[in-house]
Amino acid sequence: MNTMQEDLCLLDDTVLPCEVIGNPKDLQIVWGHGLGPTDPRAMHRRSCESFPVISDSVAAAKTKGTPFSAVLFDARGHGKSSGWEPMAGCIQQFLWRNLAFDMLTVASNFRHLPIRKQRGALLGGFSMGASTALWAAHLCPTLVRGLVLFSVTTAWEIRAARRSYLLKCVEKLEGTDPAAAEVVKGAAYTDLPSLEDLAASKLQIPVLLCAARDDKTHPAEVAERLNTVLPKAELLVMDTKEELNQERLQQLYNRLAQFRESDLEKSGEGDALIETVRQITEVLIWGEQTNNSQFFDFFCEKSIFSDLVHVLGLKKASKKVKLQLLQTLSMLVQNIRRQTSVYYILSNNHVNRLMSTNMDFDDEEVLAYYITLMKSLAMRLDNESIKFFFIQHPEPSFPLYIEATKFFSHKDHMVRATVRTITLQVYKIEDQPMRRFVLRHAAESYFSQLAYHLQDLWLRLNAAASKVTSEDELSAVRRENELQQDLQIYLSDVFELGIEELNEVLADRLLNGAILPVLLAGVSNASAQRNGNTVVRILSPHVALFLIRQVLDTFHCPVLVEPMAQALLWSTVPAALAYVLPGQVKEASFTTKEGDFVKNPLRDSFLATLSLPEDRTFLMAAAVLHGCIMKRTVFSDDFLVKAQLLPSQPWKNSQPKSGSKASETTQSLPEALALLYQAITDRTCWQLQQYMALVRMFLEVAHASHMTAVVHAVALKASMASMRAAAAHVQEVLREAQAGDDGGAWLVDIFCEEWEQHKAGLLHLPEFFTDPRRLIPPEGRGSGRRSSLQRYGLVAAQHAVRSLFLCRRLVRGLQCPRQEAPSEPGQPSPQWLRFSDEPSPLQLDEASRPIEGSQMDLNGRSSIGCSFTSAKASSAQRMQRHLVLDPAWLVLADTENANEAVVTTVWPIWQVQSLIDRSDPRTLQIGMNAPKPGMKPGEAVAYNPPISTYFTLTLNFTDLKACNEAAVHLQTRRLAIRSQMLQQVATFVERCKGGTSADHEAPVAEASAGFGNYGGELGESSGWRIWSSFPSHNLTVHHGDFMAVYAVGSVLDAPKTTDVHAPPAFGPPTMSAETAMWKALARAATERMEAEEHRVGQWPASAALASTERQVLQKMHHALSLTRPDRKSAATLLQVGESGKVGRTVLPPPDPAKVGPLAPLPSFGAGLGAALPELPPLGGPASAVGTTLPLYAGSYGGALAPGPNGFPLPHSDSYDVWQSATPPTDITEFPFAGFHSAGEDLALISSVPPSLLLMAVWLPPKRQCHSDFL
Repeated sequence: MNTMQEDLCLLDDTVLPCEVIGNPKDLQIVWGHGLGPTDPRAMHRRSCESFPVISDSVAAAKTKGTPFSAVLFDARGHGKSSGWEPMAGCIQQFLWRNLAFDMLTVASNFRHLPIRKQRGALLGGFSMGASTALWAAHLCPTLVRGLVLFSVTTAWEIRAARRSYLLKCVEKLEGTDPAAAEVVKGAAYTDLPSLEDLAASKLQIPVLLCAARDDKTHPAEVAERLNTVLPKAELLVMDTKEELNQERLQQLYNRLAQFRESDLEKSGEGDALIETVRQITEVLIWGEQTNNSQFFDFFCEKSIFSDLVHVLGLKKASKKVKLQLLQTLSMLVQNIRRQTSVYYILSNNHVNRLMSTNMDFDDEEVLAYYITLMKSLAMRLDNESIKFFFIQHPEPSFPLYIEATKFFSHKDHMVRATVRTITLQVYKIEDQPMRRFVLRHAAESYFSQLAYHLQDLWLRLNAAASKVTSEDELSAVRRENELQQDLQIYLSDVFELGIEELNEVLADRLLNGAILPVLLAGVSNASAQRNGNTVVRILSPHVALFLIRQVLDTFHCPVLVEPMAQALLWSTVPAALAYVLPGQVKEASFTTKEGDFVKNPLRDSFLATLSLPEDRTFLMAAAVLHGCIMKRTVFSDDFLVKAQLLPSQPWKNSQPKSGSKASETTQSLPEALALLYQAITDRTCWQLQQYMALVRMFLEVAHASHMTAVVHAVALKASMASMRAAAAHVQEVLREAQAGDDGGAWLVDIFCEEWEQHKAGLLHLPEFFTDPRRLIPPEGRGSGRRSSLQRYGLVAAQHAVRSLFLCRRLVRGLQCPRQEAPSEPGQPSPQWLRFSDEPSPLQLDEASRPIEGSQMDLNGRSSIGCSFTSAKASSAQRMQRHLVLDPAWLVLADTENANEAVVTTVWPIWQVQSLIDRSDPRTLQIGMNAPKPGMKPGEAVAYNPPISTYFTLTLNFTDLKACNEAAVHLQTRRLAIRSQMLQQVATFVERCKGGTSADHEAPVAEASAGFGNYGGELGESSGWRIWSSFPSHNLTVHHGDFMAVYAVGSVLDAPKTTDVHAPPAFGPPTMSAETAMWKALARAATERMEAEEHRVGQWPASAALASTERQVLQKMHHALSLTRPDRKSAATLLQVGESGKVGRTVLPPPDPAKVGPLAPLPSFGAGLGAALPELPPLGGPASAVGTTLPLYAGSYGGALAPGPNGFPLPHSDSYDVWQSATPPTDITEFPFAGFHSAGEDLALISSVPPSLLLMAVWLPPKRQCHSDFL
């Protein structure tokens, strides 16, 4: 049957999908469907139960020689209608009387010329559609020539019950689909015209009313009342709704039974058969939806399903017939609800015969319908229905699965997705005979095909990437990358099912069919390529590493990922694995036994990529290392130790001399990490994103919980060396630039631009490393709006400044508290990962900046009169202004009187460029740069709105002298201020070169190889200094100094309330030591609250205490007296949060089995450094902590000697506040950590348990101190 579809757009932008059934030139009836009370969007022109009736009528009328067509449409708020949602709250649009105008619009739009001589339109509908048609005739009787009203719904006084039901539906919909709820609400509050109004209108048009006695939703009483008031009405009332449908189904079957194969050869290519099958399907689905089993019983009794499958397999069946049959069968499978109906469809081997039917799968349309049918069947697969799909006798057979796997690599994404849905559904079913069959098929065929297809996709990606030189040529690479990512995700889904036998087979096929011969072979070619050997390269090294990183990110199954990591990183590997590794001598396998380990040649090739000058390869090799280290759900610490990515034992001589280089420090690291950290200073010409990815990888590795303190310290050491080297490079660039004509003023722009860019949040690494842009060389011309300028050395300057900033950010990140990166979305980010709000070191004095819109007194100020054409005014209107000759700001003012003006434009003069127009020497062209989008200088015009960072302004002066004076002023002040800013740049760079990571911090001391540096040099001024501490710390005090340290800690297994003891009475004469300490603590907490980051606070002891600090101080006093009813909890960590609140965190208790003996306490003297016990790595067992402390620490739970000066140390190892009134003469007399030394420097390790909150230090005048923290 002919159909035509079209969308009709109404005046209010509502779009109604419409469809014409039959010949549009025949007599038309516009038909409306019913209401969808529970889901209006699911009710549309074809889903309504009246659709089979109207479509059959059109077909029957054609055969009888009285043809007509039907115009169907989705009513407003239903089906695919759209555009009404913004006004959904206006429920008047859903009243029947208003829907009537939509129906009349549809009728007018689809009315054709041949029938325009006939006045009016023929309208009809079911339920809501019938009510809508009646309202159309009542409101516009001259536009309607007849009505067919099928099952008119409740009305008038008998509508109350229906309204109550609809309002309950509204309540359910409001939580899920508020717009749909308004649709139903409109239906609840609508009604038919009153019988009195209908009688008064005296409609002189024919009306056919149809109703059923057993239909309570559409009572026959309504139709009967309408029949009494409509003059030309005719009423047809049946006893049941099913009478007509059952009779029609019998007629359709009789028509199908008369079909012969020869009929397919006649004209029409089976049109009659297609229409018959379609109508049978509609009737069956209607029966299922109305829970009427009689229809499907008839379908089963007559074996109609078998007939349909038979017709589908006929060679003479045309494409149109097969498409209709596939669509019909798919609709049946999708819509049947009863279990008995499902079992009938699947029984008698019909489905398996259907799946094995030969079809022309080269035809995309046939394949699409076939795949849809397969997907519909797969949705019916479960442990109960598997017996219908999997046949065990006489030979095992599973046509649905076997046929589906044939399309696993089809070019159409929908086909591939269906295959994967089917296979995953099959794998989930726990039927052992079926699983054995699938496993055998996977091992023999399917999984091998998947592996070779993945190999082919990787090779195609490599071929596409080899032709790309810029981002403009990436389309082919993106397409190939998406294909291989899609396949990897599917394979990962198979692994995630957790079927051990299946995972082993799949891992074996992937390793031997794709990973080992392609990915790892590509890595092994890196060194060969560098050495110039003539080796046939399978993949480029950087492409191979790019894909290995994706494999690490995608797969989480150890049976696949561990062998790949072993092959890359282990120095020796099992002989069985070595035999298949690229580059392995195959003959060696005959000399080894099973279980033996042999040297791994691939590891050297992989480590060589960390030394290659090619930046793409290095970046991806670093990404692979990072992926292995951070994949803790797969790789255990023992595995990483064997891969030499974690230290295997404590370091000896772990505190190198302060003058040692980073390369010397990294020698104690595993080789892979050492190569990684040594390369920081070698990659200085990268684009911003690549460099930031490298910074994040370094930070994540160093902050990882399973990394030792030494690795963290070495990372800091290497990063600081890189920062110093980068600072030295910037100094060279600065000297060369200052020797130029403009004194290097252009460097200020680069410095400011790179500063803003480097503060951004660090990249999300998995997403970054799946971007095919990583396959383009990371070297670039720089970034920013000046990257296209051809100034000599501009790009080199950008790279140098960027390298310094990111090395500095790396140092600052390593100085943050150790906290792992979030493993799941939504988790709070650590401080080192966030966007930085650190102010630029190039700051102007904003206090002198005039405010736009404010009054300015021009007395005593030099100014020049000028004018400009306003963008808001007409072209002929010029605005008069005064250019105020301010030394730091470009200021334009609108003069109100002789002495006062209103400021209209203000901009930093160092960001202003000026040029006298050659065509008119009285005109000054001004350009203004903004550091970031969103900033606009007053009346200036944006060069590229709306996100412009460059603005222009054209000033006109009365004479040449005035114009020249303004230009000279702007140019000289611009250069003068930029010269001052360059001095600030030089000072900042010098501090970085000296080891300072922030302009407000003192130089950072060298980090020892056992302990990271988180403190700062205190300088030569006296007073209290505060450090926030971490689980343990190292305090290095230079000889000749005297100091007192107070450790404010928590109680370990305290038997009672712990009070803060009074500190000793020494300190500045104007303030007690106690007051000075607590004020300093409060100031530190306030500073953290204000700055929202971890900083060192420095204030003189005599400073006044602000009210906010007093509040913080009170909270800290209160929080440091804690009742500990639970004696088994280990410690309470007091934390001053960013908001200034003091919180507490309970730490786990130590293991009593690991309690060790008391550490020997050496006496102070000439050789004290040698007497200190050997330092094990931090984070070891509790007993190890006891043996490292040369003070009164002891072991957790061990016996303790009496404290100094008669103060006993509690058994619980509690360190509340250490105190001593006099300088000690022997270190054994002082618990922590004051001493008076005349010998060498002394390193003291904190004996405070890992719950230290803050440390307050009193530093006498003219003394210096370094504090190193982890």
